[in-house]
Amino acid sequence: MKLKAGQSYRIKKDILTFKTGEVWLLANEGYQIYYGEHNFVFINAEKNSRFMVLRDSEDKDMEIYCHLDEYFDEINERHIDYVTRI
Repeated sequence: MKLKAGQSYRIKKDILTFKTGEVWLLANEGYQIYYGEHNFVFINAEKNSRFMVLRDSEDKDMEIYCHLDEYFDEINERHIDYVTRI
């Protein structure tokens, strides 16, 4: 599963600082080749932002990255009406 910027996701299983049942919109995502990092910026309905960084050099991070569908459920409803690009 690839996470898409602008899409809302419900957390299916606790992951890092995200808790089951929370809804977050992926505001931005990218990859830093030099550091080997997958970077994700999420925003919730209260306009709080949360970052997730998964490093290629960390086995646990790559286990999460390869199985994102176990943690995130793409939802079609718009729970977050306005998001400022970060």
